[in-house]
Amino acid sequence: GDLILIQLSGYQPFNVEFENDIVSSTITLAELEVLDADQIPTNLVVPLVAMSNSSSRVDSSSVIEECLSLLQILVAKLHNATDGITRNICFWTCKAEGPDAVADVEESSLIGASIWGMARSASLEIDPTILRINCVDTDTSSEEEGLTQTLQELRRIDDDSMQFESGVSHGDGGRFVRRLQKSKSPFIGDVNDALKPNVGVALITGGLGGLGLVTAEVLSELGATHIILV
Repeated sequence: GDLILIQLSGYQPFNVEFENDIVSSTITLAELEVLDADQIPTNLVVPLVAMSNSSSRVDSSSVIEECLSLLQILVAKLHNATDGITRNICFWTCKAEGPDAVADVEESSLIGASIWGMARSASLEIDPTILRINCVDTDTSSEEEGLTQTLQELRRIDDDSMQFESGVSHGDGGRFVRRLQKSKSPFIGDVNDALKPNVGVALITGGLGGLGLVTAEVLSELGATHIILV
């Protein structure tokens, strides 16, 4: 399908030559907002890898708000789509996750890591039949090579024989994905009724991530009457 780059405020435009079978252009949030539902491109990539110049600084809060607005716009529109196409949106970061994450934390890495967290929570709330969300962290400073890695992941999404991955990191000579598996020796086993604490109401900040949901399950087993996931 088509590949469109989302141009966020503060990030430099991308002028990269793509493979012959890929037609690519950029679009701003304002331009996306005026499109009809069926005009929304199939594959959207949000580059979060380069500043407009070396001396400029991007407000991380503004970037996160802009990405959140992007998701809200897409969901609102795609509920009215009639073409039956599932759209894909990919947040492209560089060395913000995985084995090659920058040790001396850079601003772009902090923004990227924040977006990864936001995307994981959003993917639990958004219907994957209308919009699939994934994050790709590349390990190269070359825009062309990084976009090639991102494009490879988008092709995997369209391949029904491959498992969909919500987050993929390239680095240390390999490709890394996230996996949760049940522990063979859990710390919390069966709790005697007499030992159950009077939990009452529990508030879990960051509760929509993997650990937050597991914590909610444990608190429920411990007798919590109300659990609030924020």
